[in-house]
Parts: sequence; C-alpha cells; structure tokens
Amino acid sequence: MKDMLALVASRRWGIIISLMAVASVIGAMLVLSGCSSDWLVSDSSESLDDGSSFFDQPYDADAVAKRRDVTDVEYSSAQQFMRTSEGGVLPLDDDPAVAAFVVLRDSFVRDTLISVQVTRLTTADGETPVVYSFQPDGLQFSRPAIVRINAHEVFGKSTRTVSFYGLNEITHEWELLQTRNVDSLNSVVCFDVEHFSDYGAHNGEDNGATDSEK
Repeated sequence: MKDMLALVASRRWGIIISLMAVASVIGAMLVLSGCSSDWLVSDSSESLDDGSSFFDQPYDADAVAKRRDVTDVEYSSAQQFMRTSEGGVLPLDDDPAVAAFVVLRDSFVRDTLISVQVTRLTTADGETPVVYSFQPDGLQFSRPAIVRINAHEVFGKSTRTVSFYGLNEITHEWELLQTRNVDSLNSVVCFDVEHFSDYGAHNGEDNGATDSEK
C-alpha cells in the first residue's frame, strides 16, 4: 500500500515539474521576443477600430494606444510663465503663426506657468485630429483665451471648416463646441477657451459636422 501511495505521489510531482518546465519555457520565449507575460492576458476587445471618427470615441490616458487605426502620432509641448497684467501668446506649433494660444491680460487671477501638450495624429482613414492638453487643470478665464489655428497649414489647403471639441472630464466624451468656416484668403480660425481642460480640433468635413457656429 505504501509503495502504491509513493508511486502516485511520484507521478503527481512529475506532472507538476513538467508543467513548471513548460511555463518556464513560455516565459523565456516571451522575454526573448521583447514581450512581457502581460501580453497573454491583454484584451484585444479594448482596441478601437470600428471606423468611427476620432472625436466620436471616448478619450482617456490610453485612448491613443487603444486605437489600432492610428498610423502616426507626434507629440510636442510648450510652456510660458504669464503675468496676469500682461497675458501672452503660447505657441501651439514650431511657428506661432501656424497655431497659438492667446491669453488676454487681466483675464486670470494670478501669475501662472501655463503649459500645453500637443498631440497630432493621423488615422488610416486620413483623419488628422489635434489634441491640446492645457495645464494647470481647471484654470479659469474671466475673458476667454483663444486657440488660433491656420487651418490650411494644419489640416491642408482644401480645408473648408474646422471643428473644435472640449473633453467632458466626467464622461470622457468629446463634445462639439464650435465649427467655423475657413476663409479662402485668411485661413485663420479662432476658438474660445474659458477654462483649462483637453480640447481637440480637426477638419470639419472629416465627420460630416455642420456649421454650429460661424
């Protein structure tokens, strides 16, 4: 009887050791290929590629990574210390004439370091959305600051309208704030910003937007 129990126990340990060996081999293969074991439990259903416009999808810290239709991403940032008695202009592009954030003097309470991260994307459908993330979060303006965009430089010379979105920080949904016509001679469009959050802009024709404000 003891010999039988010993044989069963030996077989059980043999199975356990074999399983451990297999797991070790799989782990080694993942490390050698540059993957972590987290890859095994990744949920591909979280990826967003249903053909919807970028601003029709929820947006959070992982939104760009989740979209498999994003073919190119470019990040840039800028900051400027602004005195409330002076206001200022914060470039949103290497050339401030292409895109800039204009703050009017005496429109905010105290001197503040203002910063922005600009995310430019290209999708497989040819969308070229731009996201502006301003800091410090929640900063209020008594007179709206202005996002100024040269539409032909940012979105192409065929651009006829530009849509501007604000992020609802509770629902993480984009809300269309304004859509403006682009003059064929003066291609600059301006949008009001009353408080800091995430904002986005793109060619208004990309999602069939109508002129909500002109």
